[in-house]
Parts: sequence; C-alpha cells; structure tokens
Amino acid sequence: MPLNLPDSFNPVDPAKFIGRKDILDTLIESFKEKRSNSIYDIELLGPIGIGKTSTLLKIRSTATDCLVVYIPGTRCDENKFMDDLLQNIEREARSQYGISVSLLDLSASLRLGKTSGESAFIDALSRLPDRNVLILLDDAHNVSMQALIALKSAVNHLRLLENKPVRLILASTHPLSERLIKSGMSQSAAFLFPLELKNFSFDETAILLTRLYPRWTKKSLDIAYSRTEGHPALTRMYSQAYHDLASSDVRLKLFDVQLPKPPESNPDWTVVAEYVLEISKKFGFERVSIEIISKCHVLVNNAALKWYEACWLQEPSRAELRAVLVIAELGGSAKFKDIEKAYGRNPAPQLQRAGKKGLIEHQGRGTYSLPHKFLAKPLMKWNDKKKTDKKK
Repeated sequence: MPLNLPDSFNPVDPAKFIGRKDILDTLIESFKEKRSNSIYDIELLGPIGIGKTSTLLKIRSTATDCLVVYIPGTRCDENKFMDDLLQNIEREARSQYGISVSLLDLSASLRLGKTSGESAFIDALSRLPDRNVLILLDDAHNVSMQALIALKSAVNHLRLLENKPVRLILASTHPLSERLIKSGMSQSAAFLFPLELKNFSFDETAILLTRLYPRWTKKSLDIAYSRTEGHPALTRMYSQAYHDLASSDVRLKLFDVQLPKPPESNPDWTVVAEYVLEISKKFGFERVSIEIISKCHVLVNNAALKWYEACWLQEPSRAELRAVLVIAELGGSAKFKDIEKAYGRNPAPQLQRAGKKGLIEHQGRGTYSLPHKFLAKPLMKWNDKKKTDKKK
C-alpha cells in the first residue's frame, strides 16, 4: 500500500500548525517594533523538511496588522525575481486591504531592462499607503545572489532613508549573511538575525503522530520518535502510514469491547472484570500497534526516498550520486576526510555540485550530511536494488 505522499509533506495548514512557540513568540514581539530604523531582517534556518515553509505560512496567517507578501524562491535572474515579487505585492495589496495599485509600468521597465530590480522595488513600496510591510521569501538559498542583494539593499534603503517599516524574513537551508558580505555588501547591510528550526520534542512529535489516528501506545510512540528523531516531514509520514494501516486493521475493533451490565446480586464483579479486560486490551493492543509500526517503517522508507528525490533541484551525475551514497554508507553524515577515504579520491567538486542540487547539506567544519540520517539505509537498499536489476 503506497503512502499518500501529498498529505505527508505538503506545507501544514496554519490552523493545524503545532510547535515553534519560541520562534513565533520572538517574531510576534519583533513585529510590535514600530520604529523602522530599529527593525532587522530575519532568516529561518534548517534542513529540508524541517518546516520552514509551514512556519512562513503560519507567520503569514498571524501577522494580520501588516501587508504580508509570500514568494517562493526560484532560480532566476534579478529582474525576473523582482517582477514576480511586484506581481505578488500588487495582488496581496488588493486581497488584504482592497488597495488598488498598479505596478505594470514597473514590471514592463524590468522586462525591458530600463530599471534595476532594486529601484523597481523601492518605487513599488513608495506607492503603497504607509503601513508595515512583511516580505516572506521561501527557499532563499535558491535565489541568485544578485537578486538577494537587490532585495536586501532596497529594504535597507526604505527603512533607513524613507523611514518605511519594511521587514524581510528569509527561509534557507544555510546562513546567507556571510555570502552577502562576500558579494560586496557591508556587514550591517547584510545582517540577518538567525532563528534555527530544530526537530520536534517528544511531546510535539506525539501530538503530530496522533493527529490523524489517536490510538497509539507509549511504546509505539517511542519507536516512531527514535526513528524520526522528531523530524517534522518524517513524523508526518509515520502519522499518515499508521493512520492508513490502523484504519483498515479489523483486529483493532476487538479492543472496542464494552463490559456487560454487572449482575445486581454482585456489584463488585464489575471491578474485577474491568481490570481483567483493561489488562488484556492493553497488551493485545500494544502487540498489534507495534506490528503496525514495523509495517509503517517499510512504507516510510519508500515515501522518504520519493520525498528526497522530489527535493532535488537537478538529477545527480554518477560521480555526485556516488559521493552521496558514500555519505549514506557512513551513516548519513560524515567528515570530509572520511568521505575522501571511502570515495578513493578528492570528492570536493562532487560534494559541491551535490550540495547545489539539494542532495546533501554542508554543515560547516568539513561535515556533509543527508537531509536526515534516516535516509541512509533506504538509499543503500535502493542502490543495491539498482545493481541487482542491472545484473538481470
């Protein structure tokens, strides 16, 4: 039975969003700051599947006192990126506040190369009424450095020189401030306050696991948490798999048995009967629940591989895939020297290209890893199957 992938790792509906209280509290508190020259930009950091997009969408639904513009990060030049952003601003201004503002002339100038992206953005926001503006840029690591510099420079200009309360929140798999500085921006202009998204706690994971199907045992929850380590995307896959399997398992209906009415001659009978029934139900349900969890693992293995492939920006070459598989064989995360030893020669070019394609992440200090170590075994089994199929 294949797992329903879209339900497993599409962004979470803001109404069903859980966790991240510390992040949201920090952001909500910062939104209260009215002086534009004291506002700073923020980057949400975390690996693929950690919930950056879901968090941005939750922020969009929460920040009701400002014009909020969400834009997904794509690989395109500065003018195309800014043109898309202008269209989003025009649409959101009309949708959220009924503000009718036309930016078509700016879009046309961008497309003809008659104006820069930075100038077009500054001009666009100057046409809006004086209100707080929040730009949410998803997958900022995909956006060209020229486009990021133009956006950041325009936001700084509006805040410092025109006293416009504009805020920028970027979501990225890795910090961008240093890259902005290396590209020519000053340290103060490039500054992004980092907020790191981490895996869920056990309690948060338990809430997410039981959302679709509430009947889990403590042992089953422990097993699922040990495998996912609280990684949101993997946890949602387990939740979906458990729901799909448990909902169709007729054995679980046996644990809905109700006690018969106790005889009037012996009212104490029900106390003993309830105890015996509850103990038998507990052990019986736990056995079935753990069996379902073992089946979930197979489903999630397959789903996780499809999720991983869906995150790739481009197909890997043989050399890049080999470097990725070496990391998988080393447990999903490894130092460069260990990768080099297993790879057989200098793998730096392959690791760099694999990182740009979204296959692996550079954790700093020479460490490279898969988006989650859970993927290591499925990747190795997938590779073994490919070798077997070739021999046939």
